Amino acid sequence: MKRWLLYSLAFLSSLSVFGQEQFDSTFATDGVFILDASSDFDDYFFDMMVLPDQKIVAVGYVISESGQSDMLVVKLEEDGTLDLSFGEDGIVILDINPWDQAFTVVPYSDGKMVIGGRSGAMSSSTQSCVVMLQADGSIDEDFGTNGVFQTALGIGSSSANVVLIDGDNHILVGGNSNFDMHVYKLSPTGEPVPDYGVNGLSTTAFVYPLSCTDMALQPNGELVLGGKANPFTDDIVVVRLLEDGSLDEDFGDDGFFFYDFDLSIYGSDESVESIVLDESGRIWLGGQTRYFDESDSHFYVMALDEEGNLDVNFGEEGVYRYPTIGFSFGNDLLISEEQEILLAGGFLGGGSDGGDLSLLKLDTEGSIDASYGNNGLQLYGLSEGSIDRIFSIQAQSEDKRLVAGFYRPSGGNFASFIARIGNEVEDPISSTQDLALPPFMISPNPVGRQQNVILISLGEVSLQRWQLFDTNGRLVHAQTLGGEIQTQELTIDISFLEPGLYFLQLETEEGQLTEKLVVE
Repeated sequence: MKRWLLYSLAFLSSLSVFGQEQFDSTFATDGVFILDASSDFDDYFFDMMVLPDQKIVAVGYVISESGQSDMLVVKLEEDGTLDLSFGEDGIVILDINPWDQAFTVVPYSDGKMVIGGRSGAMSSSTQSCVVMLQADGSIDEDFGTNGVFQTALGIGSSSANVVLIDGDNHILVGGNSNFDMHVYKLSPTGEPVPDYGVNGLSTTAFVYPLSCTDMALQPNGELVLGGKANPFTDDIVVVRLLEDGSLDEDFGDDGFFFYDFDLSIYGSDESVESIVLDESGRIWLGGQTRYFDESDSHFYVMALDEEGNLDVNFGEEGVYRYPTIGFSFGNDLLISEEQEILLAGGFLGGGSDGGDLSLLKLDTEGSIDASYGNNGLQLYGLSEGSIDRIFSIQAQSEDKRLVAGFYRPSGGNFASFIARIGNEVEDPISSTQDLALPPFMISPNPVGRQQNVILISLGEVSLQRWQLFDTNGRLVHAQTLGGEIQTQELTIDISFLEPGLYFLQLETEEGQLTEKLVVE
């Protein structure tokens, strides 16, 4: 049932990173650990954890020599080098069935770890799968059946998307089938706990399919689940389960919180990608939304109170949406000790190739940190023209952040990575400015409300659209030009604006440019 595979490891001895000064150079190679577990196939990280001794474990999967997939587990020392005492020189490959993928990892007692994902004979017929590893990377044979708990979560293909450990060392496994949200509660030996739900399984159903993508455990033992509901388009759904696995009907509206960003008649597509609880009991949701009549998607952060209602003290009636031109991917939330919210993922600018790692930063009141990156959005590039995505963000220390995911260099295969970022970033890549484009000046700047703003470009460009954002990331004014203007000057009336700081964004055929505008 299990097979240990050794793959050739191709580590970059001299990492060629676009803007590599953005990363902590004391970590791994120039701040980034990159694993290419097979030079001919792809590998991916989807989750990561930081252990009490500051060592790091990341999980995902690797495409095997047969073209199928195996679970991938990698353990690093605090400094980003491989922990040679773990598995085969820091790496464990788990081959349970022809299709094995890991999506989540949590620490367990005595240095053990619990990994959740899916496994099956075919990619279209997988089952929820949980594996327990010893501290050295070997399988704990006393857990489940030969170290593995595997079961179908309902009809059709199913998956364990998130695993948590409660105060009694029980293992909570959240996931979904094609129809319902599911939570299994397992004993330390991998047996279903009979008094939870029905024989250890809690199922949350609705009139249309639900899925669980993330969970958070409250101090009282109640469990908050987030995911998506799919009547016709994907909508946000959050529920709360009582300690016995039953639905808390006092939460939200008869036990359910639903939210749809539909601001257009064409509808939108969104889900909960990450859910976090803070010390006050607020429930934080993060992800992205896409309107079907737009080619763009937008980051969002949402706050709920303890009862499952929108927290009107955050953002606009509980919601913050960051407008962008391009595709946004908000995959994981982190709330720092300083009460800063970081939404990690990726961003692909309009008309550009590839995409960069992204961090969106705002406070718990819903105001963007305009000093961070470009109006609160900081991008990091692993290589020029590559596709880069963060799927997990963790705090390794008070001033250092770890991000894990995967990237694909132009013309290459997907490779998993872990990078370390400090609070101070030198020479950041602007979230909206291609450094190869000519800069532009706003004159006068600052500007009085009764004046016009004259934009003076230092190079002639074909201007397609301009947008004006406030410091909360809200779009306050825009105009589509369709590349009609190829001049070095453009006049914009800003007499309607209130005094304050704004960000003016120009979109051209070559890329995007952004500058600050101060209105007095």
